[in-house]
Amino acid sequence: MSTRACSLLVVISLGVWGCSGKTEVREFSPQDNVENTTPVEEHHHPEHGPNGGHIVILGDHAHHAELVFDATSRNITVYLLEHDMATATPLADATLTLKIEGGEPIAFEVTPNTGDPAGQTSKFTLAGDKLPETVKTEEDLHGTLDLSVGGKSQSGTIGHADDHGHEH
Repeated sequence: MSTRACSLLVVISLGVWGCSGKTEVREFSPQDNVENTTPVEEHHHPEHGPNGGHIVILGDHAHHAELVFDATSRNITVYLLEHDMATATPLADATLTLKIEGGEPIAFEVTPNTGDPAGQTSKFTLAGDKLPETVKTEEDLHGTLDLSVGGKSQSGTIGHADDHGHEH
């Protein structure tokens, strides 16, 4: 048999062998409809950010803030962070306010961090003399941080949780 005839015979054999007219159909049963039982990984956040401050989650994890309280001056610095809780995330047209429980909102000053692009900031400051006299330590800060970016607001609760999961 010639090479051409052998090649033609192989092609025809493969076509016939690969195209059997039999189609397998499998019916699904209630046992096939199972819930995914793999546990969902918990989303953990570090307690402290790269500057030693406490992490505050803003909105539905839209932004992360690190709140640093200076015990001597009572000044507060807030750094906006990426989801890795380590990298600065500068934003344009952003404002930040602090609302202490039972008090009026206090506006932070925009203080661009070193390396922030022009017109953007990842850092806000609040002078301690703008805080109510009742706030003497970081533990006295209870309320919300409110971040507004492009007209959309996101809030995060400020408070210090103990080992039992509730705030002081």
